[in-house]
Amino acid sequence: MPVEETKDLLALHNLTADKLSKALALGGFPMPSIAVTRDSIPHTNFGDITLVMNKSTVDPKADRRNTVYSADAWTPTFPSIEYEADPKA
Repeated sequence: MPVEETKDLLALHNLTADKLSKALALGGFPMPSIAVTRDSIPHTNFGDITLVMNKSTVDPKADRRNTVYSADAWTPTFPSIEYEADPKA
């Protein structure tokens, strides 16, 4: 599928201050959910801090692991601990 490229598109990630602090403590984002939207369409959900990503972050030509969806998609989220390991095991 060809990727639309115009001067009006932005790659954005919104988050809260708490989630930004946690990402900085980790040294970065394990897998941010990035919205590709037009500059005329506000992206204000998911937190009051907006990170603007470089084009190469979402460009499949820059990295084949970059996937761009034509609509909203469920993508992997931050991993969570399902159960504590037994230190005696």
